[in-house]
Amino acid sequence: DHYRNALGVAAYDGIETLFEALRAKGVKVGLNTGFDAETVNVILDRLDWRSRVDGWSASDLVPEGRPAPYM
Repeated sequence: DHYRNALGVAAYDGIETLFEALRAKGVKVGLNTGFDAETVNVILDRLDWRSRVDGWSASDLVPEGRPAPYM
């Protein structure tokens, strides 16, 4: 609920420019987080990042979270 509704949920300054620069050079952008998939989807929608990242992983989508190597 916080990431869906709270004021101030925003990307760090310059991160979207970094994503664009990397992708322009053919580098795929992937995200890895300890959040669950539901929270990741909320954040991706809130920040309008679906078209800015090429893939992502969340802790509930792998057999074991950190420090296991699956993420």
